[in-house]
Parts: sequence; structure tokens; C-alpha cells
Amino acid sequence: MLVKSSLNELLDSEGEARRPRSSPDKLDSDVRMLRQRVDDALKYEDELEARVDELQAEVERRDQQADEAMAQGQEDTARRHVEELQRLQNRLAMAESDLREHRLVTQELIARVNQLEAVLDEARGQQPSDTAAEPLERASQIMADVLREMRDRINDMTEQIGTVAPKEQPPADEAVDDDLARRRERLSKK
Repeated sequence: MLVKSSLNELLDSEGEARRPRSSPDKLDSDVRMLRQRVDDALKYEDELEARVDELQAEVERRDQQADEAMAQGQEDTARRHVEELQRLQNRLAMAESDLREHRLVTQELIARVNQLEAVLDEARGQQPSDTAAEPLERASQIMADVLREMRDRINDMTEQIGTVAPKEQPPADEAVDDDLARRRERLSKK
């Protein structure tokens, strides 16, 4: 969300980069802002990774609890653990998917900001003349494209997140029964 709101600050109502953006100082300022958004995105990625790790640890803990309950002949308790385990596995899969998508968007943003910086460096390297305006205009267009693309990608992600997790469904009885049967069989062989 931080990235989304910051990108929107640089776009006008029609999704175009705010003008004028033809001076190197203004473009440098926009690049610094985008770099800050990259840093924010990387911090958020760390939060997503931590959430995935937490869910993975909880999945492992519930799996162990289900095994222990089954080994002690407490099938009702094992069933509750397996049901929660399956809910946690679904949440883990969604969190991993969110993390993958976030990483892709962040990598794309980094690549585009690097491209923009390269164009700005090229413009700075040229002598002041009419030809210097061309790289600046190109940098300005890249900035507009980066901002528009990133805003669209973030909007798409936001929409997907809104539709992916409408309401958590309880695990199917057959899936729980199958899991319990596999545990029973595996534990009987020990």
C-alpha cells in the first residue's frame, strides 16, 4: 500500500507522470522517491517472509500435535488438529503466493528504476545542447511508464488479494479422514 500511494502521488488523474519532469533535478527527486519505495517494498517483503515462516512453524507444530494425539488414540483431538492444520496449510499457500507476486513486482520496479537512472546518467553526461533534451524526455517518458505500470500491477495485486480470501472454508471431511487414515497407517508401522 505504501508503494501504491507513493506512485499515485507522482501521477496525475489520468495516470500520466506529472509535468514538467524535464529537469534533471526533478527527475532525480522522483528517482529518490522511487528508491525509497523500493526500500519500503523490500521491508514489506521481509514482513511477508516472516509471516510465511510463522505459518510454516505453526503447520509443523500442528502436524506434530496431530501425530501425538493419534499415537495416544485420541482421534477426536487428532481430527481437530488436522482440521486446523489444513486451514493453516491453505493460509500458508496464500501467503507464499502473495510473497512470490510481491517479489516479482519489486524486482520489476527495481529494474525499471535502474533503467531510469541509466537514462538520467546518460543525459548528465551530454553537453548542454538541444540533444540533451532527448535523453531527458526519454527519462521523463520512462518515469511515466514505470509509474503507470507499477500502479497497474499493484492495483491488480490488490484486486486479487481481495478476491482470493473472501471467506475461509472448513476443510472437507474426506480430506481430514484421508489425512487421519494416512497418519494411522504411518504410526502403526513405527
